[in-house]
Amino acid sequence: MYVLGVLAATRAAGLVLLAQALAVGIASLAAGSPDVRGVLTAGILGTLLRTLAAWGQEAAAARLALGVKERLREAALVRVLDDGGRSSAAGSGQGGRRSCSPGDWTVSTRTTRSTCPH
Repeated sequence: MYVLGVLAATRAAGLVLLAQALAVGIASLAAGSPDVRGVLTAGILGTLLRTLAAWGQEAAAARLALGVKERLREAALVRVLDDGGRSSAAGSGQGGRRSCSPGDWTVSTRTTRSTCPH
């Protein structure tokens, strides 16, 4: 997670360099002495920083997602091995809660949401 923050800051620095290159280019044109080398250097450096940071963010996010998938798969495997997948919550989407019959539902007077006490 720390890596994503550093990469986001790097990407922001690249954007600042691009903005600076644009501002210097416009100011030097208005002054009548265009600084092409300085503008191009800052612009290219800003573009490279943003490109590398974006690539790094994608790679880091993919790696983090893979880690989460592995943990979820491990937890599912442990549950199946512990109870053979026979728990009451298996595949019900209830998370171990018992289901509600139509008479159990209540409607809140403050909101339009219906709730089940189970």
